[in-house]
Amino acid sequence: MKTGPTVGEDASLELLGADLAGAIERGLIEPEQLPDASRLLKQLALLESRSAERRLTRFVETLDELRERTRASYDSDTVEHLLANTFAPMCASLGFRRALISTIDHRTWKPESLYIDEGLSGTESGLRSYLDQVTIDLADAPLEANALRQRRPCLVSSPQTHKHTFKPLMSVSNSQGYVVAPVVSRTRVVGMVHADQFEDPATPTDRDKITVLTGTLGVAVEGVSQGRRLTSFLDRVENIVSVSLGRSDGGTQSEPAAGDAAITGRRGVSAMTPRQHRVLGYLANGYTNAQIARELGVSEATVKTHISHIFRKMGVRSRAAAAAAYRTDGVRRRRS
Repeated sequence: MKTGPTVGEDASLELLGADLAGAIERGLIEPEQLPDASRLLKQLALLESRSAERRLTRFVETLDELRERTRASYDSDTVEHLLANTFAPMCASLGFRRALISTIDHRTWKPESLYIDEGLSGTESGLRSYLDQVTIDLADAPLEANALRQRRPCLVSSPQTHKHTFKPLMSVSNSQGYVVAPVVSRTRVVGMVHADQFEDPATPTDRDKITVLTGTLGVAVEGVSQGRRLTSFLDRVENIVSVSLGRSDGGTQSEPAAGDAAITGRRGVSAMTPRQHRVLGYLANGYTNAQIARELGVSEATVKTHISHIFRKMGVRSRAAAAAAYRTDGVRRRRS
């Protein structure tokens, strides 16, 4: 059931009211028509006010949802995982029909993830194909460069004719108006978001929405970064402790007898940190060091250090032996 004006109808009310007010100010309305025009302007203002109240209510509800999604995003191991699991739901919550998040690397802008409203799915293959293969020099997109430099959102009402927009993208997207804003994590610009309403013009409300969206993403990215810095710190601490333990026992390690290997391995599994459990799980499922590093969002060197600690705790010298002990421990836990 339709409960209120759509985004496009809201925009039409704003534009119609502005056009009528401008016509009155410029003397384009005949004197005998002024009373009717003034009455119509008041009615439009009332409708726009009611529409604004509805938008505000939806906005507050959306903020609550975004707050919950931001908390959930802290579980992401990488920024890529964050984008895949957070960006699209946020865009849907805010009512955007299309949205693009890009990363910024010095003077270039690289599209990373495109959100398309479900009602438009299947109609944007050309846009997706274009974005998958393009990296844009910000010198060719002065409007975006200025938004990033000023760290402020920008509303573009006529992107096809605006002299500072990036025309190749405008041609492919056929946007009728969009908003763009930087994603700032702490003091650094890490990305940029574009959003529009497809065939409808963008409005000041969309500019407010993208401000909330990019602010939320900036907080979430910082949460992921803090998690990675904490993991790196804990890894360094564990390395120091491991080296100290190795020195205290003479730095040597003997391979356990075959009959004792399973018992030693099970004890080692129980003594591991949560991160080491994850690494061991990937190892037991045949992942390479490079694949494990990508899954955890860390370097291969860090993965090798984890595996070294795992081998030491389990008393084994090979991946196969560690995997066998891991599977044995899993069977034992399920039966207990």
